[in-house]
Amino acid sequence: MTKPTELKLCDPLQDAEAIKRCLEYLRIEAKRTGLSFAAHLIGVAAEAVSDSIALTEKSVAQVERNDAARVRPVSGVSMSRRH
Repeated sequence: MTKPTELKLCDPLQDAEAIKRCLEYLRIEAKRTGLSFAAHLIGVAAEAVSDSIALTEKSVAQVERNDAARVRPVSGVSMSRRH
């Protein structure tokens, strides 16, 4: 009996990219061996992972923009007016 492979999560985006690559490899192998329906299903899963990666990257970019906007001082407001 083979021991199951453990996946240790380090960086979720890198892990998702690795999963996407594995799914693409499996899709190609399924197609090559004549398992067209399995290849289709694996392709759909790879697409879902890809979409998830894109949404995560957009969310991270938006959070970074919002954080940067909060850190910038408001121009034209003097310290004496804030108190």
